[in-house]
Amino acid sequence: MRIVLGKRAHPHQSVQCAGRFVAVYAAKLGKTQWQFAVAGNALFEYLYMARARGAGTVMVADISQPRLAAMEADHPDLLLDASKTDIVSEVRRHTGGAGADVIITANPDPVTQVQAVEMAKKGGRVLLFGGLPTENATPGINMNTVHYQALSLIGTTIFAPHHNKQALELIAGGMIPAERIISQRFALQDFKTGAELALSGKARKIVFTT
Repeated sequence: MRIVLGKRAHPHQSVQCAGRFVAVYAAKLGKTQWQFAVAGNALFEYLYMARARGAGTVMVADISQPRLAAMEADHPDLLLDASKTDIVSEVRRHTGGAGADVIITANPDPVTQVQAVEMAKKGGRVLLFGGLPTENATPGINMNTVHYQALSLIGTTIFAPHHNKQALELIAGGMIPAERIISQRFALQDFKTGAELALSGKARKIVFTT
């Protein structure tokens, strides 16, 4: 079966959603995980979760050069620059043409949801984490592909208090290394500077301290 896929702090929504995904679908994980995460720091959480649950291979795609550079330290099995590479062809090539068992989209770009369906193996699962812009929330997914390839499209977000508890347990237990997720710390009086950095997309996660 193929799946393509800092000091401790309070959990992020993506940690909670990663926990929910593993809790519900971990038993179905195979030997190779494709992780398709193009925006935000969620790709880090899903990589750690996939490895903790025994994924054989984890492949990561992104369009951000700083995030790709930061991800090198975590040694994914394949690191793809989605701005320069046909990632659907690459995942097909690296899975012997079969496609991925599990694909995770962790970004607000509708194109990646289309690509996720195109790179899925027959019977594969696509986890959709990341809301789309209201004016562009209907990606052109080929539903015949979903039907004839027997794919499962899974939407996820926070919807129960126990996911917050689970996220804390994942961080406290070391399954999610928070020190790798947090990239900068700012004093509360420097909130504007930190917020501007976060909005620039150049930070993974920022912590404000008093």
